[in-house]
Amino acid sequence: MRNVVGVPAVWELIRKGILSKVSSGGSLKSGIFHGALAAKNWTKKIPIVGSVVDVVTDKVVFSQVKAATGGNLKYAVNGGKVNLAFLLAGVGVLIG
Repeated sequence: MRNVVGVPAVWELIRKGILSKVSSGGSLKSGIFHGALAAKNWTKKIPIVGSVVDVVTDKVVFSQVKAATGGNLKYAVNGGKVNLAFLLAGVGVLIG
């Protein structure tokens, strides 16, 4: 298990790096990424559907994001106010 503590500037830098790589992959890659992120957020309150969507999007779309964080990030602690929804959905970490 790997834990990371950061301040908003660190999380924003990670977010910008992820979004930059997604954007540089072209409109198809960007559309798939943002569509998968929206699908995870939209289905997270539907028990069976949400878990199926999580498994599929994690394997197909977010595996590269997880690999970029070392592949075993479990907890992220933030020292301020910042929107970390992309990290929670994309990497599947608990943010406190």
